[in-house]
Amino acid sequence: MLLGSVPMALYPEGFIPEESRARHAVDGLATFHALMQAGANAADALDNGFTVLHNPFIYAVIPDVVPQLVRAGASVTKPTPDAITPAHVCAAFGPPYIAAWLKQHGADFGAPERRRGDAPMHAAARGGNAPMLGWLLEQGYSVLQSNAEGLSAAQIVLYKVEHPSLPGMIDLAVRAGWQPDAQDVEALRKRILTTRVYCHESALRALQRLCVLACKDMPDEARRTSLALDTADAIMAQTMGFRVKLATELVAEVLSAAGPIQDDRLLESLDRHLLSNKAFSQDRLTFVWTLANLGYTPSPQGLERLRLKLESQIGSDLAAELLAPLYARSAAQDLEALDALDVPASEADG
Repeated sequence: MLLGSVPMALYPEGFIPEESRARHAVDGLATFHALMQAGANAADALDNGFTVLHNPFIYAVIPDVVPQLVRAGASVTKPTPDAITPAHVCAAFGPPYIAAWLKQHGADFGAPERRRGDAPMHAAARGGNAPMLGWLLEQGYSVLQSNAEGLSAAQIVLYKVEHPSLPGMIDLAVRAGWQPDAQDVEALRKRILTTRVYCHESALRALQRLCVLACKDMPDEARRTSLALDTADAIMAQTMGFRVKLATELVAEVLSAAGPIQDDRLLESLDRHLLSNKAFSQDRLTFVWTLANLGYTPSPQGLERLRLKLESQIGSDLAAELLAPLYARSAAQDLEALDALDVPASEADG
């Protein structure tokens, strides 16, 4: 058996669950040592050009054998026919200290492969390897460089919807100069909404973070409002079933970043994701109260529909208390409109 095939046989997906790594590390080390003692050649390659240093298992589970394999003849620079090098695989799955060791021994962490033009920075993004992204940035590699498909590593990060490190990777990219825009927010929002089950909290926090950053650089009020409302709707869709506290926190930050909003689409989202559930818990009351105190101003018709819906579920007294800030802003807005027309309030009342 070739050394390069061992990880595939042990775990074909190349991804080892955290809870299984200790067991697989023991099995992997034992297998590699047995093969080495039997005379296996660390320089041998599979038919697809992969050597032992092209295997994800090595970097994900037993990275400390890399120096041993190199001393035994494995090449740190040998590419496959698609120009995939050990640096690409290490970037996707390995720890930074092994990447540093490979770099010191000649590995190129800036060279692209041929299929998609991915450099190791792109591979780190595809692997959701936040520590490696940070190390590559420290080494001077760019998170903004595009591959042959026109995607930067920062944009590839957004494909990792279910990865817990997504918010951290986004923050790394932003600190390195990436400025997310409405298209980036929309791309992540669509991926979240196509998740078949409720997505990981980290994805929702990443979506909120992207939206806040994009809103800061968006002078067009209408586009900013639309982006914030679409983002808030996606967050509500993924949280109102059982994560209302999370929804309250994230939606509040999104709407605050967008500035004053006067659009009934927010009420439509609220009705669809929160008010349609008859189990009106304390968390849901807090959500409505937070929304009412954010500076949001619905239309009189929208406010009336919201009042009737709330009264049917929690009674008129509590509904009136919850909606008091909205009614106060609506009245103030009416007075401002009258002032603009130079119509005395007494005449309007008459």
